[in-house]
Amino acid sequence: MQTKICKKCGIEKPATLECFNKSKEYDDGFSYYCKTCLSEYKKQYYQNNKDKIKSKTKQYRNDNKSKVSEYKKSYYRDNKEKLSEYYKQYQKENYEKISEYKKLWTKENEEKIKKSKKQFYKENKPEILLHVKQYAETHKERVRLYKKKYFENNIELCNDRTKQYAIKNKEKIREKGRRWKKENKDKVNISTQKRYARKRNLLNTFNLEQWIQCKEYFNNQCSYCGLVEELTQDHFIALSKGGEYTKNNIIPACKSCNSKKHNKDFFDWHPKQPFYSKKREQKILKYLSYDPKTKIQQLALSI
Repeated sequence: MQTKICKKCGIEKPATLECFNKSKEYDDGFSYYCKTCLSEYKKQYYQNNKDKIKSKTKQYRNDNKSKVSEYKKSYYRDNKEKLSEYYKQYQKENYEKISEYKKLWTKENEEKIKKSKKQFYKENKPEILLHVKQYAETHKERVRLYKKKYFENNIELCNDRTKQYAIKNKEKIREKGRRWKKENKDKVNISTQKRYARKRNLLNTFNLEQWIQCKEYFNNQCSYCGLVEELTQDHFIALSKGGEYTKNNIIPACKSCNSKKHNKDFFDWHPKQPFYSKKREQKILKYLSYDPKTKIQQLALSI
């Protein structure tokens, strides 16, 4: 095997690519210095000329931005897997070093980072908002826990932000509230009815799901007259007479029937109405578990 003596360390080594770099300047096609010595020489040279090399490199990048960018992209495409593996290994071995460097760099470039973030958000606002919305929908529980933890650690800051936002956006918040109430009438109504029941110390376990099931049972019609109109929640036994706000005391009624019935007793009021129907009465009593003969509810009001 052909060998070669390194001009730096004087050790004779095999003249192969494992020990020497290629070089067209020399007859044998290999450089004078072995790879080990060359590496040490480059490290020493860099340490002695660090500022000069950095300045020169920075200047070259500024003068050849497009060329450097294209080279990086091309190199990354050709060595994607290799680089990915290298970065993972490097991060694993230098986690603390990288973390410390990031903290230091962030602290030194705080204003620069803020400015960059604002500019990026301004230029990509629609895409960012869409991404945030999609992420929140996909990771609801994770987002909820993060918000909860953040609020617990920053209570004063969050409260202050909320107050400042409320002061600056009074009309916007009112309009949003009005729109929400308009779009969620059932939720608002249930909340109001529960509050009234609580004031009277009455059971109040009726919810939106039960209300939907209740309307479906009566085919989305008024349980008294059978009209298909906007339905309201009527207390079979009026709230003022101790009627609880539960699934066993709420039936759907149009505004007219709800108003006419008011707090009257069903068995006195309903048969006297021009729209009275024995079939509808039986359906109501069956839904509320009343005995049509005794007119007494067979099941105790339950949640």
